[in-house]
Amino acid sequence: MSSITRRLSVPELSRQVLEMAKTGVYRESIFVALQPLSTKKNIRLAIAHAKQFGLHSVAELRDEALGTYYQVDLAQYHASQGAFDGPVAVETPTDAIQLATDLLQAMRWLVRLSLVGAIALAMLGITAEYMNHRGLSGGLLLSALCIGGIWQLQRQIASRFLRN
Repeated sequence: MSSITRRLSVPELSRQVLEMAKTGVYRESIFVALQPLSTKKNIRLAIAHAKQFGLHSVAELRDEALGTYYQVDLAQYHASQGAFDGPVAVETPTDAIQLATDLLQAMRWLVRLSLVGAIALAMLGITAEYMNHRGLSGGLLLSALCIGGIWQLQRQIASRFLRN
């Protein structure tokens, strides 16, 4: 696959943006130049990533049609070259909100799962007691008690984050 037809990663796009911005470039020009290589979303992420390595906007040169004008602070760019290939730590606010929402839903699910497990074990223990399986019923009821304790602990910890 040639380098023109393959999609570039965010760090690769970021490197391209920084190269273009060494002489100065408008935002719309970046999109036009890199559109065949990636999606608009990834190009926006690459611009945000490049800002960590010296890319900055020049407000006086902003154009209505072409958007923000970008240049590179060469001193910051050269100083940060060693860290450039590290992990991309760019998230849009909506990604962070979605992640927090997903984590809270997972927390609710885990707390509910503990409660359901405790109730199910208690019901099995009572059924085993009714059927005169004393050893089995004792083990199941003890397990239900332990899982109930875990549920209570999870509920207390989760109550700091979950407000229903």
